[in-house]
Amino acid sequence: MNSVASFAPNELYGKVAQICWGLITGVAYLHKICIAHRDIKPENLVVDRDFCLKMIDFDVAMQVKGEDKVVDGQCGTEGWMAPEMEEKSMYSPIKADRWSTGRVLYYLLDKFNKEDTVLRTTVRKLAAHNPNQRPSILQVAASLGDVVKVAVKRKASRSLQDTMEVDDAKPLMVKKQKLSVPDRNKRVVLPKLHQQQVPRPVVRVQ
Repeated sequence: MNSVASFAPNELYGKVAQICWGLITGVAYLHKICIAHRDIKPENLVVDRDFCLKMIDFDVAMQVKGEDKVVDGQCGTEGWMAPEMEEKSMYSPIKADRWSTGRVLYYLLDKFNKEDTVLRTTVRKLAAHNPNQRPSILQVAASLGDVVKVAVKRKASRSLQDTMEVDDAKPLMVKKQKLSVPDRNKRVVLPKLHQQQVPRPVVRVQ
């Protein structure tokens, strides 16, 4: 596996959106189980032959009670740390991860010359200077999930921007669907399947 930082600009052609999505879902999973990585940078992101992204180096990662949990102490790598971490003030590790994620996404889009309005809009929100203005990575993953599924079906070379029409005047909306739970006591009658009648072979005994 190679880190995304080791690739030349032309080596990831058609795979940038897939790698960006891998970063978003990876961080979303960590935050879902209340783990902050605290050192998100290109060198800590590797891809396999299928360009599936994996996060490494959890030396400074920590378990937190939630996004509002704050800690002190500087950690991470200069240039990839959130502003509040560089200022050596109390900070939320989860919200700091959001900034670092946005910073790495911006790096990937710029280095590999990827024009993707959807991802760049997401980057601007994640890289907000005010930690409280950064959207949850879980919300980002949920809002982009359906778009990415369509993009993958239409080939990974298609950008998220190519998959959906983006109207800057309208925010990206996520439809909430109510899941119906079947009644265990209710009998379900399945329709009968009409199968073609196949004649049985005639076996003659000598």
